[in-house]
Amino acid sequence: MAEPIVCDVSSAESTDPWDRLCILNLLADPAQRVFFKDRGSRFVRVSAGFAAALGGGRSPAELIGLTDFDLFSGKHATAAYEDEQRIMRTGEPIFDQVEIETFHDRADAWVSTSKLPLRDEAGNIVGTWGVSRDITAQREAERALVHQSLHDALTGLPNRVLVIDRAEQMLARARRYGTAVAALYIDIDGFKQINDRFGHAAGDQLLQTVAARLTGSLREADTAGRLGGDEFVVLLENFSVEARPEMVAERLCSVVAEPIELDAIDGPVVSVTASVGVAAGARASADDLLRDADFALYAAKSGGKNRWAAFETRMQTAAHDRAELEIDLKSALARDEFFLLYQPTFDLASERVTGVEALIRWRHPARGIIGPDAFIPIAEETGIIGPIGAWVLRTACRQASSWHAAGHPLNVAVNVSARQLDADGFVGEVAAELAATGVDPGALTLEITETALMRDAEAAARRLRELKALGVRIAIDDFGTGYSSLAYLRQFPVDALKIDRSFISGVAAHRESKALIHTLVQLGKTLGLETLGEGIEDTAQLANLRREQCDLGQGFLFARPLDPEGIDELLLRAGTTPARTAWYGPV
Repeated sequence: MAEPIVCDVSSAESTDPWDRLCILNLLADPAQRVFFKDRGSRFVRVSAGFAAALGGGRSPAELIGLTDFDLFSGKHATAAYEDEQRIMRTGEPIFDQVEIETFHDRADAWVSTSKLPLRDEAGNIVGTWGVSRDITAQREAERALVHQSLHDALTGLPNRVLVIDRAEQMLARARRYGTAVAALYIDIDGFKQINDRFGHAAGDQLLQTVAARLTGSLREADTAGRLGGDEFVVLLENFSVEARPEMVAERLCSVVAEPIELDAIDGPVVSVTASVGVAAGARASADDLLRDADFALYAAKSGGKNRWAAFETRMQTAAHDRAELEIDLKSALARDEFFLLYQPTFDLASERVTGVEALIRWRHPARGIIGPDAFIPIAEETGIIGPIGAWVLRTACRQASSWHAAGHPLNVAVNVSARQLDADGFVGEVAAELAATGVDPGALTLEITETALMRDAEAAARRLRELKALGVRIAIDDFGTGYSSLAYLRQFPVDALKIDRSFISGVAAHRESKALIHTLVQLGKTLGLETLGEGIEDTAQLANLRREQCDLGQGFLFARPLDPEGIDELLLRAGTTPARTAWYGPV
């Protein structure tokens, strides 16, 4: 082994005294990582900063004669040796080369290194020299920024950008190797109600809990991501028969539905459910795969939520039609395309008209008359239900005023959506319409579904008390479907229970329906509430309700929904004609 070249700076002659002074200060500076090597890549001089960066408490003098193989891992030392030999062979320097320094006895570090040829007074290359900077903190910060840009800050799951990227890679492998792929689009049912009732902190914790449950239910190779809000996506690849997408969807619905204890709530645990759309099989792009999964998700939610649905081609047409309907719905009110029909309610003992229920219809310029089942859910989701509901209330109150002025003291019932009930200005809106039309508050009934009330029973009870203070009547619509307990029912200041039509129609075929009707009517009597049977279509149903002493009823057996003129004619005929043959009119 050749003796190392030792450059004794202290004895070196120089024509300029500043040369020696600058080199001495450079080598002594603890902040500078400078090194000089001979042709064998042995250290001949290093700065104090270079020695300190290596750790181990070694001085610069202790490093002289050593090579990178004595200090770093073999891989790093080999790469450094090859770089230095190339520099000495070609004379070409290397600037700002970013690499990882891997050590024998300490944590690795990211460095940026510049290396140049070391020349003597004659210009001959006698070694190399260089300067390095530790950029570990910078690289960690950059990595953190990259992670933040690709992951959801709340849950730590991949965000939309990363989900799309992984989906594209998954589809590329599917095209190349024929592997099975699928995407599951997941929406949390009832999240908004939890968020509104308990605050954003509770909502955030719920999302974090759901995210943990989703990832805990998947294989390590699968991807769970959050697209935003309460929407999640799961990517499945190369799955087995035991882990088919449908089975995974079923499992995810199950784990999400488990009770959740939230720190923000002082009381019982909360429960939510999940709707899942499944799209399996290769697509042209990630956007296409997620789009089809979203179509399936919409089908799952339309089917009643807390379930999964697999994508079918017809869902694209349905989604396209729904999108067009949503666009048209936004301008329907301004174009005066809505109108009201009124379905009469009858006293079941005398079969005399006691009131009417206002029912909205949409006269679409291209599709004709559209019933509320086709557009009210869209209005609810988009928030358009607010102005539509206000129009219904205003129109119904004006019509009630007209009937009252003509000597027909009809009670008019108006359906109220969950969003309307939640709105802070709703009570004032009702009061304003009563004042503007002069309608007796007792002649106006507001109908709210049992399901809407049970979303947040305590808040609903407070709002109902505010409405009752105006003097209006309150009815629980579709009663028997919302699982309200007797304890909650006592909280609600209501006047009437409307027994859901599903129980009425099942009387002939199901013994259970008769028992349920008996229970619901007796419950109403126990609480001193009026009971009304919905959807009465034949005499057998009417006879059963009469036996149970149900107070009121409505349905096609008596009359279909009528326009105001039809109601006027019905009221005229009712004085001489039995109600059941009085008038059927349009639907």
